[in-house]
Amino acid sequence: MKGRVINTALKLLNRSGIHIMRSYRIPRTNLNLLLLSVPALLYQKDTVFFLQIGAADGVTNDPLFPLIQKYNTKLKGVSLEPLPDVFDKLKANYKRYPEIKLENAALTDTDGEVKIYRPVNTVDKSVSQKSSLKKEIVIKHGFRKPKIEELSVKGISVQSLFKKYQISYIDLLQVDTEGNDYNIIYSILNYGFIPSIIHYENLHLSKKETEDIRQLLTQNNYQMIETAKDSLAVKKLIK
Repeated sequence: MKGRVINTALKLLNRSGIHIMRSYRIPRTNLNLLLLSVPALLYQKDTVFFLQIGAADGVTNDPLFPLIQKYNTKLKGVSLEPLPDVFDKLKANYKRYPEIKLENAALTDTDGEVKIYRPVNTVDKSVSQKSSLKKEIVIKHGFRKPKIEELSVKGISVQSLFKKYQISYIDLLQVDTEGNDYNIIYSILNYGFIPSIIHYENLHLSKKETEDIRQLLTQNNYQMIETAKDSLAVKKLIK
């Protein structure tokens, strides 16, 4: 009886335009969600312009790199990486792709130096990908002092970044910043840019941030699909 009442109530709410969903995670998968959407966009456009926040070395665990390899003449963009030594690797790896501009900075609210926290590990070189502007995220990865170092890196605002590279539109926004993804997506949408595709890491978002970003993207006419680690939002106008 209780189940029938709930189902009837949900149907009435749906008819009124109110949709109630459970907070959930789709089972873990290795699927690269960008491989589903970028080819569809390239079918409609000769070139795709992307903005990548948190590029790391541009290769390791990078969902964008297989697409850059396959469609290198059709993909243009700007990639940001704040850690200087990791940025050097990014430059070396992307030497073959002159259409991709590289910026050694973190995307922040204002211009100027910002603190970033990085695990100290001389064995696993990929551990730098667990670096974050939020110390609690690095701790969540299982690191404690003195295994966490604090570094000062360059921060650049959305306004300054767009002005420097004369960005007038974004087709694809790729974000992987170990916990700062919501703030970045909100800042870019709030600045007036509505990318056709947004791909971000949801793994380190709080429950509230997860719900807020879903609501924000839904309000901006995006359709979403999620894995246990990443989320893909695509504008409904992509056919």
